[in-house]
Amino acid sequence: MYRQIDCNFWVDNKIMKDFTPEDRLVYLYLMTNKNTTLIGCYEINTKQMAFEIGYQQDVIENILDRLEGIHKVVMLDKATDEILLLNWHKYQWSKSKKVARALQKAYPKVKSVGFQKQIGNNFYVQYGYHIDTVSIPFCTETETETETETDKSVCIKKAPHTHVEESDLVPKNCYGKYQNVFLTNEEYSDLSKELGEAMLKKCIEFLSGYVAEKNKTYNSHANTIKRWVVDAVKERETKASGKGQPSSVHIDNQRTYDYDKLLENIKAN
Repeated sequence: MYRQIDCNFWVDNKIMKDFTPEDRLVYLYLMTNKNTTLIGCYEINTKQMAFEIGYQQDVIENILDRLEGIHKVVMLDKATDEILLLNWHKYQWSKSKKVARALQKAYPKVKSVGFQKQIGNNFYVQYGYHIDTVSIPFCTETETETETETDKSVCIKKAPHTHVEESDLVPKNCYGKYQNVFLTNEEYSDLSKELGEAMLKKCIEFLSGYVAEKNKTYNSHANTIKRWVVDAVKERETKASGKGQPSSVHIDNQRTYDYDKLLENIKAN
């Protein structure tokens, strides 16, 4: 099994300017260890990482927090022990139908719902159809082909026709600190006109932190923003201004924000 690592990794402006030597080593490890998968999401624990890299476990945890919270190159789901490499698809995926098939096969193994949405959106942008539908030719029951991810001969049976709404075919862009708020260009433009660019960005960051912490899923993030996120952001700003605190929405690395209490206040009003 091989992974493509650009030799310019070491001279990349972001890597050179923002990453510490420890950040670089751990990030490179996350892209090359034996747990990596073609889809860019896999299970791993800090104990294993500490043993293989040679760092203390608490040091590994601190570096992972930086890679997620500061550098924004990974996402962590502690509930499932999964890690998602956010830029993986840009360098490891291709337009190959074999790659697309391997990704579709690996997709159901992803446990984190938030990660599934992120991967699904990346897949749609790359291939133009949804990862959980069949839109490319597949082999018949008597045909086989080599799967590049595992080097095993497999035969994929053609799935029944899946109905897809026309509105679902519009590609959505990823927004927010955790890249887990999905909006089409039209949705973003409409919200920006209705709320203002500054307020929309606050709402996106708020929703991004909420979805990451609570592992929530929504059919439409645009509707969610209009339905209650705007009120939540305004409620927070009102309280913050009364205490002389900054009014901007900020989700720190520890994710200590009390969303539940805020939502209770909104419902009470």
